Amino acid sequence: MNVTLSPREAGVLSEVSGRALQGARELARFQETDPGLAGACGIETGALEARTIMGGGAVGRLWETSTAAYRSGRPAVVRREDLDELSRLEGVLSLGASRIGQKVAELDGAQSQGEDLGAKLSGLIQLATGAIGLWKSIF
Repeated sequence: MNVTLSPREAGVLSEVSGRALQGARELARFQETDPGLAGACGIETGALEARTIMGGGAVGRLWETSTAAYRSGRPAVVRREDLDELSRLEGVLSLGASRIGQKVAELDGAQSQGEDLGAKLSGLIQLATGAIGLWKSIF
């Protein structure tokens, strides 16, 4: 089933799907570059799921379609299944942000190395929650 979005809605979807893709890449990169800390945060499964969702291409299609529609000022026609995958990715990012937030709280007040890790983790939380909040504001 297809869904038609106005150019304004396409613009919001473009931003949301772009942020979700960026958040998914960051979550996956975090797990790949620091598996020990990722494991301590409990996000290994989420990172794998984020990579799987990105690999399916649905969120990338949403981003491409909505960006082109917004730039041209025309409505966007997107697949409901792709929107469902975006919603699934948002859930993965939200859970990852929550778990990372818990770890940041544990690191709060730790030695300077822990503070550097806390700043790194806080950036991942902002990516995830920013995309989710924006998407929910229009639907």
